[in-house]
Amino acid sequence: MVPIQIPSVLVIPGNVGYLKQFFSAKLYVADGAPVGSNLAVQDVTGTINLPPGADNVPNTSDDPLSLPVTKNGPQDFTKPVLALGPDGQPGTADDVSILNPGDQGQQEWILRGEKEGYSPISFNIAATLNGLVTGPVKVTGIAKGGVLVRNPFFDVTFTVPATVRKAEPFKLYLTLTNIGKGTGNNVNVTLDAAQLSGAHLAPGADQTQTVPTILPGDAKTLEFNFVSDKTGQVIASYLHFDTGDGSTGEVRFTLGVGERGIPLSPDTLSLPTAVDNLPQSVVDAAMRVLGQAWSIANAPAGALPQGVIRTDRNAVTQKALALAEAGGLRASGGATGGFWPRPYFVRCCQRKRSSSSEYRSLRCQR
Repeated sequence: MVPIQIPSVLVIPGNVGYLKQFFSAKLYVADGAPVGSNLAVQDVTGTINLPPGADNVPNTSDDPLSLPVTKNGPQDFTKPVLALGPDGQPGTADDVSILNPGDQGQQEWILRGEKEGYSPISFNIAATLNGLVTGPVKVTGIAKGGVLVRNPFFDVTFTVPATVRKAEPFKLYLTLTNIGKGTGNNVNVTLDAAQLSGAHLAPGADQTQTVPTILPGDAKTLEFNFVSDKTGQVIASYLHFDTGDGSTGEVRFTLGVGERGIPLSPDTLSLPTAVDNLPQSVVDAAMRVLGQAWSIANAPAGALPQGVIRTDRNAVTQKALALAEAGGLRASGGATGGFWPRPYFVRCCQRKRSSSSEYRSLRCQR
């Protein structure tokens, strides 16, 4: 018998933050049965699964995320998912444990970032479905997501192809932004080869690249070349920043190629492969803009330098798709002298040559 799945979604408002910052993870579960079918779901529970640390044992002191004690006391890993009661407020005494068709229940967990990097989380959902002629049936579901914990000195964003084929060369563009108050000197950016999977560095490619100087609010874009060992989705992950004083040190990241459907870290912007059809000079100019714009769009509240206006995530995504569209047109012979993105992206890039305070948004005019 095929198990019945219950629809659910995980929402993490502000899923980018700093060490020891608190996150809200909200689980929403719905009864997706047709209205009037009398198929009701009751006793819905959600169980949070946090990633283990280096010891590979969950719920120990080295875990990257934790469930802190709140004003109401210790949090349970498993909580009831309830529909709103007559007062319309969650977490009150009149909340309802039965979800009728079209109803939605919710529950909240408070997380704390204990270590830098992207940490996936998931929820196992269980409930009882009533109203079938065969009697009550157990239903299950799962919701997945993650949070990105950053350091307060340097922000890292990645731009990668959405998918690659086995033995295919591809590039990763890494944008390093100085979000601290002081100038960065001799900042090393290193691929952690021990955690690399599904791909390897291209012959002659450097595992470590150095940014000699980076002013507060400024950004540098680095290019890393890889060869895929399998066909799949490209996932880049920020790991941590090793530093003594915040002005110099080593930023470490890793990369993997694997199955599709894995939740992407919010610091990653995926590009369609059609971008490869554009001249490298056009792609390089676009990456300088898109990388920093994606960083600005995902920066935590209050983290942007003075004078920098927040960019909308959708605006950045649309510009990335426009770049891919231009690549597709060029590959098909449809790009002409009257339809060419180079001046557009170069103009945007030139607006951000000396300082991030000069950067305003991607809403440039063609």
